[in-house]
Amino acid sequence: MGTGKTIKFRVHGPFARKRNAFGFGIELQRWRVGVAIGWWLFVWEYEF
Repeated sequence: MGTGKTIKFRVHGPFARKRNAFGFGIELQRWRVGVAIGWWLFVWEYEF
């Protein structure tokens, strides 16, 4: 969901070069949170 907007903003944004590292950090955090939530939901449905 949010990662697409982050990538699009970082690529087409006016401050793409300066905010590259910052945007990558946010993207990485969102990706890790999304993976954790997805894995947790997968385990929840698998167990129950």
